[in-house]
Amino acid sequence: MKGMLVYDDVYLEHKPPTSHPENPRRLRVALTALRERGLDRAFRRVKPRRASLEEVLAVHDREYVDLIELSSREGYTWLDWDTYVSPRTFEAALYSTGGAAMCAETLVRGEVRLALLTPRPPGHHAGRYGVAMGAPTLGFCIFNNVAVAAAKALSLGLRRVAIVDFDVHHGNGTQDIFWEDPRVLHVDLHEADIYPGTGYVEDVGGGEGEGTKVNVPFPAGLGDPDYAYAWREVVEPLLEEFKPNLILVSAGFDAHDGEPLALMKLSNLGFKFLGSALAGAAKGLCEGRMLVVLEGGYSVGLESGFPSFVEGVLEGEGEVSGEPSRHAVRVVEEVKRVLLPYWGSL
Repeated sequence: MKGMLVYDDVYLEHKPPTSHPENPRRLRVALTALRERGLDRAFRRVKPRRASLEEVLAVHDREYVDLIELSSREGYTWLDWDTYVSPRTFEAALYSTGGAAMCAETLVRGEVRLALLTPRPPGHHAGRYGVAMGAPTLGFCIFNNVAVAAAKALSLGLRRVAIVDFDVHHGNGTQDIFWEDPRVLHVDLHEADIYPGTGYVEDVGGGEGEGTKVNVPFPAGLGDPDYAYAWREVVEPLLEEFKPNLILVSAGFDAHDGEPLALMKLSNLGFKFLGSALAGAAKGLCEGRMLVVLEGGYSVGLESGFPSFVEGVLEGEGEVSGEPSRHAVRVVEEVKRVLLPYWGSL
């Protein structure tokens, strides 16, 4: 069974008014990288549908949605100092979230087991009311694509959904939206002390969702053995205990060594390991059902990290050697200490 790759040229219509790291070239680079390695042949390319207002309002407040629509009608403008809106942003965002909802529907029905969504604008910093959890900006994001997919899957009858986010920046918008929802396990590996300034170990969710929001904030400069250690010690045991019906991935490639917006040191092999590990977890827990949603990545991460990750997903091979740093061990032990009251597997 082929996977499904969801893309449309409307995603290129979200255009910055000036030079900006989040621009249409990102998708051209990512899709070219897949094609050059022959990985595109594993997917059936599908055009997204336009999201309904109801699907967007499942995760966003009406006033915020209206703000994006009005801003788009007015032409080029800035929501904050780093997040722009262009005349076609609202339309592109509706097709991005529509693609996410469509992927969820297709996976729930069992028509595919692997879906890859390459949307623009990206989404994981966008919370229910826009800016989330005290962040200074929306971080290039408009509507939260992975959150729309999770909400759609739950509305179709799935009982538990896991979201794994390995973008170098914390997915504060996703965490905000599902903060009190015990049906959504959100595990986020990110660089500490950078934008958006959220995602502390102690942030475990609230209300009935307490314990289902998991943050692994790594100090700058960590790499493949450290991420592999966090996977084996935290992510994998939590997924096995939670037993999701579907795994969603906020896949950012800005933790790649050489990426301009952060200081992590993941290599192609590290991303291949993450792809293999996630695919293996999906196969063992939810019949292989997994949706990968592209988030960050601005240069070498998209050129080589992204296709390496997809290679790991498809091949199921991606071992990492070497011992984790003492910094990684310290963070992981702190995560396990904080989560111990909620999870028996740690």
